[in-house]
Amino acid sequence: MATQTSNTLSLIHPSNHSDFVHDIAFDHYGRRIATCSGDRTIRVWDLVDGVTDQQQPNNNGDTEGGSGPAQRWALKSNGCEFQAHRGSISRLSWAHPEFGQLLVTCGSSDHSATIWEERETTAQPAAFDQSDNNNLSNNNMSANMSNDKANTMRWVAKAQLTDARKAVTCAEFAPRHLGLRIATGSADGFVRIYEAIDVMNLNHWPMNTSIEVESSSNTSESTTHTQHGHSSSSLQKHTDLSSVLSSSQSLGVTALSWCNSRFEPATLVVGGHSGNVTVYRYSESSRAWSVSVKLPRHRSATLDVSWAPNVGRCFHLLASCGKDGRLTVHKLKRGNHRSATLDVSWAPNVGRSFHLLASCGKDGRLTVHKLKRGNGNGSNNGKPPQRTLALESSNDLDTDGFRVWRVEWNITGTVLASSGDGGKVQLWKSDFCDRWKCVSDVQGDFSHLNQAREQ
Repeated sequence: MATQTSNTLSLIHPSNHSDFVHDIAFDHYGRRIATCSGDRTIRVWDLVDGVTDQQQPNNNGDTEGGSGPAQRWALKSNGCEFQAHRGSISRLSWAHPEFGQLLVTCGSSDHSATIWEERETTAQPAAFDQSDNNNLSNNNMSANMSNDKANTMRWVAKAQLTDARKAVTCAEFAPRHLGLRIATGSADGFVRIYEAIDVMNLNHWPMNTSIEVESSSNTSESTTHTQHGHSSSSLQKHTDLSSVLSSSQSLGVTALSWCNSRFEPATLVVGGHSGNVTVYRYSESSRAWSVSVKLPRHRSATLDVSWAPNVGRCFHLLASCGKDGRLTVHKLKRGNHRSATLDVSWAPNVGRSFHLLASCGKDGRLTVHKLKRGNGNGSNNGKPPQRTLALESSNDLDTDGFRVWRVEWNITGTVLASSGDGGKVQLWKSDFCDRWKCVSDVQGDFSHLNQAREQ
């Protein structure tokens, strides 16, 4: 597989974490990143004007050489690094800036997800001894400096979501048009959805839905429980003695991702420890979540899933990776035809009490639809019928035998980035025949780190 190695300049700087970095997330504008680690801390970095490009630090810590403007990532204040959980932190996610500077983090040991808000706090000015006349001028200078830095930005814990019975493995804010919601997945096999009813009161996050994705019997059982007057539905259930015996090794939900299309109802893709990758969709008519599409499963645990942003396409793209070493791109079609719709035609009406429409698609189907005229009190209670999702194709990408751990799409949903055991980030694009190829490898230059170790 021929790939192009990127020769772009990479900036390597210390993460300041004392353990492995588990997750990195950009904010909506790409000007801030948040990192979480096994050292139980969160660090929020800002993109600021810094050293010029091509500059390298010398032995004294100063920079020399290079020209032209450049930027660097920096911690603006001490409030940008804080301990978030009692144990290792696995995932984090930014909310849309319309709701403020909000982060959600999930920890492994405290079985909870925490919502953080960046607030401006006022620090007390430094005190000084007025009896020491010799140091009065110096102390006044220190006090003035303290007053200049009195107002600092700090991250404050607003709420803690503690409904999970086991470790919370993933959490993600919903798209802006769905309101201020959070979906969390946990090792007990449940996806729980919380919503801030009042965006001005971030201390109150009631849970309105819980979806059982990975059942105790480690089968395809999926049960939806809804609160606040919503109905409950139980889907297909299977029991098997051998699966019950192996359920002690199950880690439940491992990854989830929201669909951000404004023209779709609330939709999630969820990956589980059993290797299942399932799309769940919320129905306004039944007021419950149900399985929409079951994607081809991985032979081992699903490590990550990502739903591509939709920019007007008539289909959706999803990516999943698993412990079986497979990186797969799934293509979902919208509508009733299993392939592209080729033509539609509305029949002339000559006094009939109903309408006739015809449609044909690439799937070879020619369909005649009959619409009844009335007051809108049909089977859908006056609402337009909800379009369905159907799996069109699933393509496995060639990763040169390396296991992929994380996948993420660019902002337009046209480039897929994957990272894993190969020590590099691979960028994937598809051609007009839907063939996915690796177009670039991004790998940092760690030669100076190796030289420092040798010294």
